[in-house]
Order: sequence, then structure tokens, then C-alpha cells
Amino acid sequence: MNVEKRVADTILQKPINVKVGDKTYTANQPSVATLIMASKEIAKLPPQDMDSENIVYESLNIAKDCHVIGDVLAILILGAKQIKLQQKQSNSLLKRFYSLFKDQEITKEQLAEDILTDVQPQDLIIMLNRLLDSMQIAFFFGITTSLNDINLLKATKKKTTQYGQS
Repeated sequence: MNVEKRVADTILQKPINVKVGDKTYTANQPSVATLIMASKEIAKLPPQDMDSENIVYESLNIAKDCHVIGDVLAILILGAKQIKLQQKQSNSLLKRFYSLFKDQEITKEQLAEDILTDVQPQDLIIMLNRLLDSMQIAFFFGITTSLNDINLLKATKKKTTQYGQS
């Protein structure tokens, strides 16, 4: 896919089809809540200060903590709205009763597990890059930067007292 098509798809907010194992999921354009949820998971990744001479050892050393990548991808695929709805419904006795008789939607935890077991490392990075490219991060960055600027520029009032007054 060329750059122009990817940009057009992002601007038009076209969903992205993502294949995990033998199933295909449709990832819609992320909401701000999805970005926040994914960001919280990304913050759990271990810090990387890799020694280029021991790249295999360093990679294997941090791999044990990289289950978060499955969680991030599951969040980006399902979206915050669907994940929160599933969490709310999973507490419902009626929902559990009906789920015995029909196919149940996949949960974030199930999808994350499927991603980690069924997707090859090279495909994982391609999937992650495709989803991150569609996230409109520049717009989100612009919003947060503007708000930070406003916060920094807002006038601070300093209470002054005259000598001898309290």
C-alpha cells in the first residue's frame, strides 16, 4: 500500500482489517479513550537500553515483559468502547446466561492471547505499525500540546501583603 492510499484511508477514517490466526478483525479509527487506554499499556513496557553487541541476550531479557504488546494490539483492534461495554456486561448474570447459547464476542484478554500465540514477530510489528499509522496521533499530540501551552501561560495570581499585615 502506498503512502497516498494510507493517508487517504486515515483521513477518511476507513477501518483496518487485521488477521490474527484464522480470524479477521476490523479495527475502527481509535477514539481518544482508546488512545488513552493503549498509552497506559504502552507505559508498562520495560525501558530499553540495549547493548548492540549483545542484542540477542538483551532482546530475550526483556521479552518476558512484552506481553503488553498483545494487550496494546487488542485495545487498538477492539477499541475502548467495546472493551468497556464487555467489562460492564461480564458482570451481568443475564449476559452470562445468554452467552451459553450463542457465540460470544472476543474479549481483550482472549484477543491479546491469540495475538501473542498466533502472530509471528515480523507480522506483529507490521500490524502494530499499521494500527499506529491510522491513529491520527498528530491530532492528539496537537490537542495535548495546545492544552499544555494554555496551562503554562495561564496567569498565576500572587497574593501580596504589606509590611506588618498578615
